Amino acid sequence: MQIIAYKESHKEEYLDVWLKSTRVGHPFLTEDQLTEQREALVNIYLGMDESYMMVNNNKVIATLSLFDNMIVSLFVDPDLFGQGIGKKLVEHAANLKGELLVEVFEDNVGAPYFYRRVGFKAHEEKYDDNFPGHKLLILKRQI
Repeated sequence: MQIIAYKESHKEEYLDVWLKSTRVGHPFLTEDQLTEQREALVNIYLGMDESYMMVNNNKVIATLSLFDNMIVSLFVDPDLFGQGIGKKLVEHAANLKGELLVEVFEDNVGAPYFYRRVGFKAHEEKYDDNFPGHKLLILKRQI
């Protein structure tokens, strides 16, 4: 396994990992919301952030995107949860950026627990107008 910078040639695999992981972690999102999020990812975020992929035998198994020191996305193929892949990507981000921030939905299946386990602590809470009723936790990992 290795971490490489995002490549356009891996876009469909990147999006497949994103969708599989998002369906598990965000079961509260509707199909319309998933479609909107996918379009935003393709048309906005992949071009403006710093994205990495964990690949195994040239197959994308996880993704990480950063905007400055904010983890804006971290997705692991659900079939590989619990194998330390997400932790390796967080460590990669920390080596690049130092202090890290991340926003996760409080009701995201497993994410708040994962981030706390890899050293993040509560920093702030807010609501996003695009997802009423779903609290966002802003977590911080110090250097």
